Amino acid sequence: MSWYSGEVQASAYIRARLVVDEQRIGNNLSRITARLEYRRTNNYGGATLQYGNGCAFRIYIDGQEFVFNQTASSYVSIPAYNTNWLTFATATKDITHTSAKTITCSWSSSNMGAYLSSSGSMSCTLAAFITQVSTIAVSAVANSNSNYARCIWMNQSGRQVYVACEEIDDSGNYISTIHQWTNQAETAGQITDKTYSLTAAERQKYDNLGRNRIRWTIKTVSDGTVYFYDTHDFDYNRASTPSMTSFTVGDVATLRTNRQRSNMTHTATISIGSVVIKTLTSVGSSTTWNTAFDDSAIYAQATQDSSVDLIITLSTYIGSTLIGQRSATVRAALRTSELAPTFTDFSYKDINSTTTAVTGNDQYLIKGQSQLQASISAAQKMITKESATGKSYTFTLGNVSVSRNYSSNSTVSADLGKPTEAGIQRLTVKAFDSRSISTQVVKDITVIDYALPTLVAEIKRANDFEERTTVKFSGSFSLIKVAGVTKNSIVSIKSRHKKANESTWSNWETYSCTTSEKNGNGVVSGPSAGILYDLDNESAWNFEFQVSDKLNTVTITGTVSVGIPLISINESGQVGINCIPNGSEKGVFLKEGDHVFKQIYPVDTIYESTKNTNPSAYFGGSWTQIGTRTVGSYTIYSFRRTY
Repeated sequence: MSWYSGEVQASAYIRARLVVDEQRIGNNLSRITARLEYRRTNNYGGATLQYGNGCAFRIYIDGQEFVFNQTASSYVSIPAYNTNWLTFATATKDITHTSAKTITCSWSSSNMGAYLSSSGSMSCTLAAFITQVSTIAVSAVANSNSNYARCIWMNQSGRQVYVACEEIDDSGNYISTIHQWTNQAETAGQITDKTYSLTAAERQKYDNLGRNRIRWTIKTVSDGTVYFYDTHDFDYNRASTPSMTSFTVGDVATLRTNRQRSNMTHTATISIGSVVIKTLTSVGSSTTWNTAFDDSAIYAQATQDSSVDLIITLSTYIGSTLIGQRSATVRAALRTSELAPTFTDFSYKDINSTTTAVTGNDQYLIKGQSQLQASISAAQKMITKESATGKSYTFTLGNVSVSRNYSSNSTVSADLGKPTEAGIQRLTVKAFDSRSISTQVVKDITVIDYALPTLVAEIKRANDFEERTTVKFSGSFSLIKVAGVTKNSIVSIKSRHKKANESTWSNWETYSCTTSEKNGNGVVSGPSAGILYDLDNESAWNFEFQVSDKLNTVTITGTVSVGIPLISINESGQVGINCIPNGSEKGVFLKEGDHVFKQIYPVDTIYESTKNTNPSAYFGGSWTQIGTRTVGSYTIYSFRRTY
């Protein structure tokens, strides 16, 4: 048994205590070992403990003094903020006793520096063991599930009974008090029988420390004197902690208990939520579980995901005594290849009545024109497996995807819009169950290439200026062949016109045309001679053309300009070249009686050249040299036109 004086503040940096161990070696005979211990509570700059002159420690046991002189100026290293107790001095003596004994300890020194006060003392009182005033009978269980002791005593008047549960190490050394019940005095001479239990929180705290021993203590005290002290130590049995690595349902999984003692056995309950999937009994250090035998039970609870968390609750026993329970979670992946829903077919069609009227078959689609719809009838619906339910369908064509909720009794449809690519296109439908596991079906659909009809119109005046105007046109269109048969054609080509500065159009006029096939495309041709109009050549004219196939109408525009003759002479004698000689800025015209170059170089125009040749040789007219100048290595000659 051990007694502790309690800690005293020996200095600002040191705390001390007296520890007294009692060993019964005979009737009324005990061997007493007293230890003066200390621990550091302040770093003090990392300095070490220094003993001064005359430093000595004294321990008194049953009237005998034990002196421990210290060497002057000796140093002892005490770690900063040390949590472990270190021993200053130890004394041992065998004593006889029929009453309580007091053990005291003191130290004195005239020079202890800043580390330990110059003097101090403490004491601890031993109980009398011959004339016991209390008795104890302990029936205890120590584990993580329950921790209790049954204490029985007969007390004397005025005595206090203390019961405590203490934390000790594997060697039996006291560490701390987990819980203490104080002042348990009863009527003198009365037998008292009580059971004391730690709380769940106290048990859990101790359990988490990983200790293997625990101590129950009872003592009687009056006026600070201990009259009886007894202890009982127990092995502390922690509940085992289960572990299991993640697995795929159908595999053989290994459960490990990580048990503390070899005599522990276990029952493992494996659950999903509140539903028990499997119970494994008589488990030692480990066991295996063939999950293939319980896959249906797992699937029945795992209907919303492709994996599931299983809770393993491990009950630990020594014999028939339940030590405690601990749990762990393990992730189990479902075998998706076996759980994918059965889904084999769907239908599709073009729901644009205009395009189906052209193709005559709703299984053919026209690029950019048809409206694709895919459907799953109630007869085609997915069939789910192992307790799953239908969730949704996803329809995909190219970069377009549409999702629709599952239905068990009605058709599920999705509109995918207009196909944007021609050729054989893959339409995919995926069926997802409640675990998001899917099965897909693909169909290749034919999308016929299509482009809007085109028209190129050429509008030209006779000789580029006469009123007689000719319109010629040509174009192209998509044939839209289904099974080799052309389904598309040009429905009409028509035009209207108006003066550019007016707002009123003529009535639409329909043109005749011929069509043919070239390099897989339709070709449109107008009359080879063109269509003739008489249009005022002093005005520009706007044209608007419309070309229509069976699906679309395209409008284009054109313009014919004012008529401009190549050469013209008016009544005043002015001559125009590619213009009308009326002052227009376009073309070249000559004023009456003037040479063309007189318009380019009028009177007083300056002409410069590197040649000293009079410009009249080139342009006619009269020129006067007005000077020269040098630029680099060249001489520049300047002339002015005088007429």
